[in-house]
Amino acid sequence: MKLKLANGSSLRDGVLRAIPLGILLVVVATSASSDSPREAIIHPLQNANFVSASDPACLSTAVEAGNPATAPSAVLVKMEKGCMDPWHFHTAAEELIVIKGELKVEMASMTPAILGPGGYAQIPSNEKHQFVCSAKSECLTFIRIDRAYDSKAVQPRN
Repeated sequence: MKLKLANGSSLRDGVLRAIPLGILLVVVATSASSDSPREAIIHPLQNANFVSASDPACLSTAVEAGNPATAPSAVLVKMEKGCMDPWHFHTAAEELIVIKGELKVEMASMTPAILGPGGYAQIPSNEKHQFVCSAKSECLTFIRIDRAYDSKAVQPRN
């Protein structure tokens, strides 16, 4: 005996049509659960704990969320006026928003740009890039990193 659904199709046809939808739901649920869980955080800027980087010494960072050594993170980066973070790349993709100052952003695949407050850059994984803070004032940026952060120095556009 063949079971028929209300629309006249067989139960077998309905099940076969539902399988791709089920697979899609499993993929979406799995990808959503693999994202790092987010917790509620509020950090006033005046409470940011900036730590000087050893190279370049004119740059300091404050981790706002996550752990750059192991997982996605959000980091404030402060650069002294005239500071250069020379050509490098990393496995992590990053998104950058300038909060203060003028930041020259150079990527191997694009024309350099100078970004002021509110300026945005998206830097793909393994994209060679460098930053230079204007000589007028210090720069402050917010950077969102999509995975553990590793940085490797490179020669320009190689």
